[in-house]
Amino acid sequence: MPVSVMEEKRILNDGTVGQAAGGKGSRLVYVGYNVKQDCCTGCQGCLEVCPAQCISFGPFASINRSFCVQCGSCANFCPACAIEWVEETVEE
Repeated sequence: MPVSVMEEKRILNDGTVGQAAGGKGSRLVYVGYNVKQDCCTGCQGCLEVCPAQCISFGPFASINRSFCVQCGSCANFCPACAIEWVEETVEE
């Protein structure tokens, strides 16, 4: 059975996300949603479903990380699967 974005987020935030993201010698710097611009079709449906209104459009969607509440509405809606959950790490 496929895992929803919200379930995936819960799994990743179970307290082991730093270990899973980069392991030893890495520091987690961001966990949240990102738009894969090469996949975004520009349908703007994510704008309509975002409760935080943190998505803007140029030629493609862009998520303002400062205002994103990480609810997953945009990723669950996106027909092109252009919005993904990401973990960014920095090697220390």
